[in-house]
Amino acid sequence: MGSSWFILTLQKWIIDLAMNFCTFISAASKFAQLQCLWKTRDSGAVSALTWSLSSYTCATRIITTLMTTNDFTILIRFVIMLALNIWVTVTVLRYRKTAMKAE
Repeated sequence: MGSSWFILTLQKWIIDLAMNFCTFISAASKFAQLQCLWKTRDSGAVSALTWSLSSYTCATRIITTLMTTNDFTILIRFVIMLALNIWVTVTVLRYRKTAMKAE
């Protein structure tokens, strides 16, 4: 009986570590994307729609987490990811080049 509690505790520790690691990797990739956008000042290879959908997904995950588990740790992670996704979306829209009309 005692060993099963230890395994459950260890499993929770592993899951928490994995979630923190995934959050770190996701945030790092968003910062890398932002750095590339700032350096090139061109968002031609990046889709604003994709980043908007990513922002929408984070927002809906925040709402569903509030409605179901109300887990503060999960909420913080999704709020951080939402802020970063919105930041990338705004940067993509800012550096979007308008098509020149042929005269």
